[in-house]
Amino acid sequence: MRTTRVISLLIFCAALVRGQAQPLLEACADGKVDAVRALLVGGANANGAGEDGETPLLAAARRGSAELIQLLLRAGADPAARRWNGETALHAAVASGQPAAVAAVLKAGVPPDGMENRRGQTALHYASAEGRVELMRLLLDAGATADAKSKSGATPLWLAAQGAHPEAIALLLAAGANPNATGPEGYSVLHVAVRSCSVGTVAPLLDAHADVQARTETGSSPLHLAIADKCLPVVERLVQAGADLSAKDAKGQTSLDIARKRHQTELVTYLDNTKKPKP
Repeated sequence: MRTTRVISLLIFCAALVRGQAQPLLEACADGKVDAVRALLVGGANANGAGEDGETPLLAAARRGSAELIQLLLRAGADPAARRWNGETALHAAVASGQPAAVAAVLKAGVPPDGMENRRGQTALHYASAEGRVELMRLLLDAGATADAKSKSGATPLWLAAQGAHPEAIALLLAAGANPNATGPEGYSVLHVAVRSCSVGTVAPLLDAHADVQARTETGSSPLHLAIADKCLPVVERLVQAGADLSAKDAKGQTSLDIARKRHQTELVTYLDNTKKPKP
């Protein structure tokens, strides 16, 4: 025990020499388990926060170290602590991408809902935006709300679609997420999905009855956006799903008008042929 206290003192002194006001915080951020253990034995404050509100527990979670998380919790670290931006240890653990770290924070009693950051984002928003399916499963199994809305209106499904993560989209739809949820500027989940130019991203939403005629605040339909992005495979899938070729945006333009204006010969030919009555 005496040796451990000596080590703790040496670490503390070395940290001060390097200008580190928070030796425990630094040791957690660096993932130094032995140093953290020694500092805690030496009396370091498990809840001592930096200027940005980062606590040792948040630093350990951001590092993705389940071992450090458990060590700090046993030493009295507050699992509900937040950074200046409202992030909790659960947000930080999800950002690390480490399932064991996320599981350790959840086990400490941190709820997957009700502790959003200042943007109104839950940990599930974080995981969905990156398509981290294993972490999403952990959060959903712990009771995370699949349709939670951030302050901008984005849901986890909206972010998964924006990031073009088909497996994450499928998981959220299976959990009951609304395929017609809208986010910033009136963009629906399908609107942001078509911007990926990936049929694999768009298809599961259409299969879940996403509204193919949905409009943004500027009157654009998913088909208008797919045309603007020159994405023929997605255009074909939208048309197969019943997209209205005659629909006009706020400028009075149809999909064919947009294709012609942008000199998209292949799309113009496809749309012309699609509009012609079959013999």
